[in-house]
Amino acid sequence: MATAALALSDVGYAHLRSKLNSQSISRLLSVCESFRDQRTRGGYVIWPTVEELPAELRAWSEGEGAEMLLSCLPSGRSVRLTGGAALWKDETYAEATPFHQDKAYRDPAEGEKMVIWLALTHAGPRNGCLRFAPAMSANNVMLPHAQTSRHEGPSGFGRYVEGDVLATASATAEACEVVPGSVVVIGPNVLHGSYGHTPGEPARLAFSPLYEITASATTDMS
Repeated sequence: MATAALALSDVGYAHLRSKLNSQSISRLLSVCESFRDQRTRGGYVIWPTVEELPAELRAWSEGEGAEMLLSCLPSGRSVRLTGGAALWKDETYAEATPFHQDKAYRDPAEGEKMVIWLALTHAGPRNGCLRFAPAMSANNVMLPHAQTSRHEGPSGFGRYVEGDVLATASATAEACEVVPGSVVVIGPNVLHGSYGHTPGEPARLAFSPLYEITASATTDMS
């Protein structure tokens, strides 16, 4: 996984492949689909605590998911699952996810947090795959974000870039097309969003666990 760790360091995200077989992927997809009626603005079902996560999603997140994230981090780090979300793009929730940096949502007092994105269906530019603009956030620069409530923001997001930053990101972003079982590790600083859903295209569904990143007492996090 050295290449993945280098990718995360260089461009802010890494695209990996899980060990999940088609049967396991279908099972996790079914678990998420059982919560379809609970979707909120933007097409999300959010489990804010680890205790609220469905058992099968929690088991994967604390097992292979955590291992894949750790493989991309410097040695001496540890991760702790804190929650997660199921993410749809379909004809009901078709709006593109706005460009943002995850760090814009984090309270510095809470420490470092990161998400990974497990694809449970195919996702490409026509049905909602992720897109990244790593050059926009090179050197971990923090870009200005508009702020509103997630009930008012585009696709349920309360933090997003606008104006010239948005125009440049839209023009230069690279698509991250995935197949079921793909995992994308998303760094806290990289500027990213997702494409919208095109009518007639298959729905996109992903599961995204959230982790707290910590270090041992002898590890320097700087």
